[in-house]
Amino acid sequence: MNNIAGRALLLVFVALAGPLFATSPEYLVGGTVSTPAPNFRAGTSIATDGNDFFVVWSDTRSNWGGDVIGTRVKANGQVVDPLGIRIRSSRSVSGPQVVWDGGAYLVIWTENTSRDARNVLAARIDRDGHVAMPPRVIAENATTTPYSDYAASNGTVTVVAYLSLTVGPQNPARVVVLDRDGNTLHHQNLALDKNSYRKDFAVAANSSRFVVAWSANPGFNMFQTVVEAVALTADGHVIGTPVIVGGGGQPAIGTDGNGFAIVSGQWNQSGVALLSRTVNADLTEKSGERTLISAYALDLPSVLWRGGRYEVVVGRRALWWDGKYDITSIELDRDGHQIALNSRGLLEGQLADAGGATAATSGADVLVAFNAYAPTILRSQIFGRVYRGSSMVADAQSILSWSGNAHANPEIASSASGHFVAWTEESGVYATRVGPQGHSLDGRGVQIAPDYSRARVAFDGTNYVVAWLDSGAFIGVRYIAPLTGATVAEAHVPVPPNGWRGLNLAVSPEATYVLYTDERVRLTRIPHATHIPDAVPLAVSPENMIVADPAASWNGSTLLVTWNEVEFPRVDPPLAIGVTVLGARVTGGLSLLDPAPLTIATQSGIERSSHGAPSVATNGEDWLVVANVNADHVIARRVLSNGTVEGNTPATIAAGFSPAVTWDGARYAVAWRQGNDTPASELMLAAVPAFGALVASRRTLVATQTTPNTPSLARSGDEIAVAYTRSSLLPEHMGLERSYFRVMDFAPKGRVVRR
Repeated sequence: MNNIAGRALLLVFVALAGPLFATSPEYLVGGTVSTPAPNFRAGTSIATDGNDFFVVWSDTRSNWGGDVIGTRVKANGQVVDPLGIRIRSSRSVSGPQVVWDGGAYLVIWTENTSRDARNVLAARIDRDGHVAMPPRVIAENATTTPYSDYAASNGTVTVVAYLSLTVGPQNPARVVVLDRDGNTLHHQNLALDKNSYRKDFAVAANSSRFVVAWSANPGFNMFQTVVEAVALTADGHVIGTPVIVGGGGQPAIGTDGNGFAIVSGQWNQSGVALLSRTVNADLTEKSGERTLISAYALDLPSVLWRGGRYEVVVGRRALWWDGKYDITSIELDRDGHQIALNSRGLLEGQLADAGGATAATSGADVLVAFNAYAPTILRSQIFGRVYRGSSMVADAQSILSWSGNAHANPEIASSASGHFVAWTEESGVYATRVGPQGHSLDGRGVQIAPDYSRARVAFDGTNYVVAWLDSGAFIGVRYIAPLTGATVAEAHVPVPPNGWRGLNLAVSPEATYVLYTDERVRLTRIPHATHIPDAVPLAVSPENMIVADPAASWNGSTLLVTWNEVEFPRVDPPLAIGVTVLGARVTGGLSLLDPAPLTIATQSGIERSSHGAPSVATNGEDWLVVANVNADHVIARRVLSNGTVEGNTPATIAAGFSPAVTWDGARYAVAWRQGNDTPASELMLAAVPAFGALVASRRTLVATQTTPNTPSLARSGDEIAVAYTRSSLLPEHMGLERSYFRVMDFAPKGRVVRR
């Protein structure tokens, strides 16, 4: 049969096929274990109901936005909610604060609804950790000031200070007053003077008064910061006008039940000085301004009242170069006179890069929360220290920011007996065999490597193959028996220390081919007969070329290796780059057939973040290359077995990101993330014919709310397995990214006609 007739007949079979994909259930990969939470945290706040504590902070554990997370801590240091309470998940949250409002914990935060729009929201959590009031807006077009104690309650009403965003850059300071059920009672202006810039609100309450203080810059002179304050009645109505109560900025307030102690920081030649003064309920001066301590750096202090005296708890660094962080406790009498200066613990060695200490007291005990790194933890975590009674030595210390184990970058391979999925977690590379019914055969997953690195997987006809880039400057390759999970063999491919920009695998019946990049695209062969890597890799790309993202596919006699060449303009930093998708054929014996690379696609002047790695698959003769070389454009182009790049230009087959391709036996299956490159993206799968016009037909939805990882495809008989990540809604995951896969069964096809 001639080529034209063969291609036409195949297209007829494709057109006559029934519904393209039958979808299996969605299978969750691996099990759940408790780990220190992934990604980053900031901005702790603590409240107490008089016995125990509730700590909140902003958290990016779900990897695509901001969560407001809380956990209850007993007076003895027991963490009641080891995986936390997810109070809110949004694209952008900041500055959460918590107060005990007399009946529940009231949590307040700012949320960005768009680039230029912000609202202040609140939710209530009861003593049992249940949501007593779901999140709701309490101030529209407004913002709180992060890292300040901008809310307080007297047990009857709660006052929340914020900036209105309705009247230009000099936004008025306001308060919203809430009742014990979180209902809004009223809003009121604190200050309307447009000749001063205000930030860093602090609020304290006793039985008869609220006091709100803030940093002010009269005339917008940043070097003349003062602390202004205004008093409010017990039901939250402003009394009089703001007055200047002292120098410095970033105030913190505490009360002894009658008067108030106001502490602020002031820059000096050696760093920051901590200033204090006390005022009566009407803001008249009770004692003058005093300097408490000076340090290279100070956190925002917490001002507590316990045991008949004020206690100012502040994290400080005496010197910038030694890394020592001390939680300092300064005791003051009612009139602000210093009684004692103590340390609540020097954090070094075991806990590194600590900061952000905040404190609260139940009257008897003190809880201090802070950020810190521990030697075995990749990300900064929230730690809590409980000090019982008057002791300056912590009775208990715990990590507060636990979570389930989040996944990223799943890769899937398939065999006649099932599937094999590898993924990365904060603690390393994990993998599991999966049975035909979608059940994990290796529990939560077997750790393949202790380093956070993307793994690549394949099936070589006998064993599953997994490869990863080790921090010890080698690529590990492991062969795993599908039925038993036993390691059959392991190899190590040495790579230069800078060989981190790309890693991939291809297999033939005789060998595994490991691709990686340093200054060039390299290809190492591992014969299956020996599992010993060739001593010298093949340099596939020419010299003096910036390369990344290699991929390859074996058509039965030859490998097509593809990669990105990246060209940076002479601008620092480069806002746009040029990307060219190149390819070269390589024989099974590592002979380079195309010393001058084949040009598959090119694009210049694109945004740095708007291109992705190419993916390549073969029908057993030719290859199809898909890539993302411009914002939301998925392109495809065929490369024939003789090295001819088909057509004049690539074809755009979809609007989306992160494409991947495989062959099902009669057509190519292409998956991509559709729409904007956000976690709301839908994962799509479509067919692209082996011959004729390059179109992605009969598209089907695989999953919604997928996260920005490239999907992985594998062929198993007439089925296509698709692995991806999305946020899990299971209670134990609280929105964490987890790996899933589905098996997409192509409908019955006509006879495959080969050229």
